[in-house]
Amino acid sequence: MKINFNNMRNKLAIFYSFVSVVYLFCVTFLNIPKDNHRVVDTILGFLIGTLVATIINYYFGDSQTNSKPTE
Repeated sequence: MKINFNNMRNKLAIFYSFVSVVYLFCVTFLNIPKDNHRVVDTILGFLIGTLVATIINYYFGDSQTNSKPTE
C-alpha cells in the first residue's frame, strides 16, 4: 500500500486544527484548577503562535504562491 504524502499532510493539518479548536473550547468553557493556569496558558500560546499560524500560512500564505510554476 503506497502512502500519498499530500493526502497525509492534509489529514494531519485537519487533525491538528481540530485538536486546537477542541483545546481552545475546553480552556474557554471548562473550569481549570488554579494550579494549572500557567500550563494551560503555555500550551494555548504554543497552539496559537505556532501550530495554527503555520497551518494558515501554509495554505493561504507565501508557500501557496511559491508552489505554482513560474511562467
